[in-house]
Amino acid sequence: MVGIAIAAADWLRVAPLVLYHYVADTAPEVGQFAFAWNAALVLAVILVTAMNAAFPVTSRANVRSDGKDAYYLDFCIRGGIILGTAAVIAGMAIGPWALTLVGGAQYVSAGKIFIATLTILGPIVMNYALDQALFLNQRTGLVLAVNVGALPIVAGAFILAIQSSGPEAAVFAVFAAQAALVLLKIAIMKSIAGIVLVPSLVRASIAAAVGFAVAIPLLAISPWGGLAGITALVVAAYMSKAVAPEELRIFKMIVRR
Repeated sequence: MVGIAIAAADWLRVAPLVLYHYVADTAPEVGQFAFAWNAALVLAVILVTAMNAAFPVTSRANVRSDGKDAYYLDFCIRGGIILGTAAVIAGMAIGPWALTLVGGAQYVSAGKIFIATLTILGPIVMNYALDQALFLNQRTGLVLAVNVGALPIVAGAFILAIQSSGPEAAVFAVFAAQAALVLLKIAIMKSIAGIVLVPSLVRASIAAAVGFAVAIPLLAISPWGGLAGITALVVAAYMSKAVAPEELRIFKMIVRR
């Protein structure tokens, strides 16, 4: 059952890529979207791999009931928002250039879509961490039900948005659906384990808002505005206590493992 639940979560990430083939008007358009979506998924896989490496540690913490598994989940919620925001700001600055550098001039349209697809990184990290926590709390069936139930919602939002407004709007529709799924799982975690994550969510969201508020107007002037936005994001994260200094060291250790 765990494998099926994980597979359902994977489908939440790849469903837009599969569906686009059936709703796109032209074949080249499919390639543009696929390149942009897969580029974002590659970055997501890096983060998910690091989280998989941490799972044995959080499993032992859950058995010991020392609270470290709850801390890990809290860390991932904050980290998902902050890392996702940093990725989007960086994408706004150099995303189109990076994709055309890798794929060639024929992928100019993909570069624009790539900025939108980067928004899914945060929800992917947070949903994955919440699924891990629910597994540890013996709620595998619940994870399966929630993820499977979310599939038609994500698919429907994607199809309606792409038919009415185009690929970028469709990506944002997927982001909204997955963000709503995060909020649902946060409510479930509070209900079954008493883990309160909303304050951390709010602190990280404030830092993200500051980062975007600085980056967006400056990026209209120069790509270096992205660096200013990320700097403002980091400063705001520390000031709002969305990130503590020692957490950067922990994150680096998790990535190395």
